[in-house]
Amino acid sequence: MHRLFAILLLALSAGHASAQTCPPFFRFVDFGLSASDGKIYRGGTLVRAEGLDGRALLLRPQTRCLAITDIAKDGPGNPIPIVTIVAYDPDLTGMSLNQLNLRSVKDSHMTATNNLENHLGNLSAEGAEVTRSADFLCVRTLPENTSCQLTSPYPNLAPLVIYCDAVRCEMPAFAIKQNIIVDAMWSIESQQPQSADNIGQTAMARVSAIHAFLGQRSADF
Repeated sequence: MHRLFAILLLALSAGHASAQTCPPFFRFVDFGLSASDGKIYRGGTLVRAEGLDGRALLLRPQTRCLAITDIAKDGPGNPIPIVTIVAYDPDLTGMSLNQLNLRSVKDSHMTATNNLENHLGNLSAEGAEVTRSADFLCVRTLPENTSCQLTSPYPNLAPLVIYCDAVRCEMPAFAIKQNIIVDAMWSIESQQPQSADNIGQTAMARVSAIHAFLGQRSADF
């Protein structure tokens, strides 16, 4: 969890505007544009905050809006707040996740590369068991400690790494745009120890599902 906490600090420092309470109703959010003057303006990546059926998908307390008054409005006149964190309700995503957030960062490739370090250390650890496939490279250093580098569906060359223990897997930095990452978490469903190959295959299925879900939320994804 230390990896996720460090990435959260990076995300919170990505914008200089102060946080505020999000509007009572909105259908879209804007990740904003960082200008050379250090300020954030509207006009960034737009993301749907509701399902295709109009149902709200976000966890409002965990979603962070910025105190910027010059925001856009959608066709019916609803505000489009500028955000730094979008927290989806995992129960409404249909992907068996415990957590799915979009976060604004200064440089998603750098954030993802920093997340790679522990995985590289695992690969060089004494007694490490390495499992390879066309889509992932997993390494197990303890029966309950597995990390995998996965093939990303986005052509940004940023490393995509997950870290798993006996009960859950954590994806701290899935780079999807230059200034946006996904962090996700899911439980290990089986009560029996999982092989690295099973963990890698399950993780790739989660990545594909997240990619498809986000593609329905924004044309930029």
